[in-house]
Amino acid sequence: MKKTHIKKKWKQFIISSFAITIMLGQYGGIRIEANEENYTEAIKVTDFDSNLSFSELLERFGDTDEILRQLELHRPAAPTQIRTRALQDFSLLETTVSYDESGYPTESFTPEADAEFWRLIYEDAANRITPEFLEYAEEIGRHADIMLAIEYYKENGHVPINARISDFLPTTRRMAGVLDAHDGVGTVQRGLATSEGSWATNYARFAIRPSWMPDRYTNDQWRDALRHFAWNQNMAGLGSQTARIIGNNHEYSSVLIRRHDGVHMTHHSQLSDAMIISLRDSMVHIASVSGVAAFNSTFTNHEIMDLWNNRAGVIRHGRSSGMPAFRQAWDAGEIIGASHAVTGGHRDAMRLSGWWRH
Repeated sequence: MKKTHIKKKWKQFIISSFAITIMLGQYGGIRIEANEENYTEAIKVTDFDSNLSFSELLERFGDTDEILRQLELHRPAAPTQIRTRALQDFSLLETTVSYDESGYPTESFTPEADAEFWRLIYEDAANRITPEFLEYAEEIGRHADIMLAIEYYKENGHVPINARISDFLPTTRRMAGVLDAHDGVGTVQRGLATSEGSWATNYARFAIRPSWMPDRYTNDQWRDALRHFAWNQNMAGLGSQTARIIGNNHEYSSVLIRRHDGVHMTHHSQLSDAMIISLRDSMVHIASVSGVAAFNSTFTNHEIMDLWNNRAGVIRHGRSSGMPAFRQAWDAGEIIGASHAVTGGHRDAMRLSGWWRH
């Protein structure tokens, strides 16, 4: 009898606890994490469809957190990109050597060789795209659109119902979103990184010029350095590799826009998303294996500066933050204050660090 009484009381406790949990979940703002078995079963009945509009997804799943979770669970697997030709021997392209103020030599392609270098990158990228990869790019592009729509919704409180996300976001931001989705950045992580970016932008915009800042740097220049540093330092809380991927893709999107001749990446399509991914992969691979001139012809001084300051922020994560951390990094020579301050030494150090490829 005694055992039966204990079991009965134990069952009552479980039922009461479950009821309280449900009430807290509904009225207290606490999310209930289902166990793996129940959640797997729940996925089968939700019927996630990336073709649905943002408003339809919101109606089906109730809130943006659930949309993000469904998006993460239904991420498509990237097929292998097949290379249909061997890499060219870029060492045959004509190079030139220039010297910075300290006399450090920097090798890069001549303008004619540079044009040929990028023509070969485009050719290599195009040869990577298979019908299977086009299908993948279409799906990953839709995932990026949903992810970016949620970011926009959280920032602005609405999303235009009849508009594609690519119509009202900067092109570089959408391109970075496609690359992040392809590189496996979690949808929640991407949203948090965007929030950190908004904070860093406002923090740098309203920062008062410090007395220790050299006169040769304008307010726009040192604030840009501060913005990149602070964004990546905070974003590293998501993990240093995640911050590295997001920061790099932010810069890659600028490179691709600057070099987008012949590929209409500014107009979202299945092919354009495939080209965004393939061009980035070809660009990084070829710059990795083809020597100093290939690397230097890929990135401008401004892009080197941004990569450098992004890395400095990630490395400084967990120490002091904000302007005190920026001052410490500046005094340690870890910050580049303007693109005109980039030297050949900076370029070589960034190339050899491998930070720019992930």
